[in-house]
Amino acid sequence: MKNKILIGLIVLLVLVSGCAQNSMNSINNSNKTANNLSLPYIDPAVIEALKNQSEVEVIIIFKNDNLPLEEMIGSLSPDEFRLKQTSAFGGAFEGNITKKGLEKLKRDTRILSIFKSKLGVAHGF
Repeated sequence: MKNKILIGLIVLLVLVSGCAQNSMNSINNSNKTANNLSLPYIDPAVIEALKNQSEVEVIIIFKNDNLPLEEMIGSLSPDEFRLKQTSAFGGAFEGNITKKGLEKLKRDTRILSIFKSKLGVAHGF
């Protein structure tokens, strides 16, 4: 009788731990999907600067560094973004952005982040 109870508890423990592992895998996979579709981080300094200026120098970093430049900034017109330089490592570029350009990019799930360029820091990035 004790052996049957012990075996039953072991089987129950194995089943519960298997279900817990499957639940954790499911959560991890959904987080990966959510992260790939998440909106970019916008440096508050960019938003603040655009309150007083028509355009701000920014560094834009994409999640995928293999995208062609045309695909990365193709949706922006010259009055929304002016390219200054691209990263030697790919996946990032620097330029001047307007409020209208920022509005477009802040909904682009391909972008990881947009930072205000600091004088002297962005060169050679």
